[in-house]
Amino acid sequence: MFLQPLYSKPLYGVELDFDTKPIVSYLTEDKFKPRSFDIGLGQSNNMGILEEPEFADLRIVLQKEFDKFAKEQMAYSNKFEITTSWVTEAKTGQASRFHNHNNCMWSGCFYLQVDENTGDIVFQDFNDKRYMLNVTENNILNSWMWTIKPVKGMFLIWPAEVYHKIMTNNSKMNRYSLAMNFMPVGHMGDLDGDSQVIQRLEKINVQTN
Repeated sequence: MFLQPLYSKPLYGVELDFDTKPIVSYLTEDKFKPRSFDIGLGQSNNMGILEEPEFADLRIVLQKEFDKFAKEQMAYSNKFEITTSWVTEAKTGQASRFHNHNNCMWSGCFYLQVDENTGDIVFQDFNDKRYMLNVTENNILNSWMWTIKPVKGMFLIWPAEVYHKIMTNNSKMNRYSLAMNFMPVGHMGDLDGDSQVIQRLEKINVQTN
């Protein structure tokens, strides 16, 4: 007898030792605009914010941790690069809608400023389950929703197609999280196969007004 999940959606989480206070101080209100698909929630004007000098050290730390995850947990030999990156601001009473990220393979989120009431992140499986049954306890085999309570310095990584949302900020503190997307670069595919490709990413100007 054996029992194992098929085709898993991995969610990786780690707490990083990084001082976020200088970055939070840098995030003045003029650096945000209303997010197009969420009423009230703020999104940084720069969608490549990790390219800014103030984020240089953090970018190195996050890329290193993602590379560690890709190599040690996923056993990938491919290299990855950050494509887009932005800061989300959630004020008291604000929340996001369920969404996922397109044109990327992996997504990540690093928490700059949160407390226990600023809003959990929820992941939900919207695939057709046919039946919604009652369970005596939730486990990895029967759950269609997972909730994570962020702490400052936590770094989460998940497949970009997974739907997620920010729950309501019930704190008086602004919630700041840094989101980013990753894409594989270089050679992909079996050297003897007919589906090989070499992918190179071209940096684009992602500063918006």
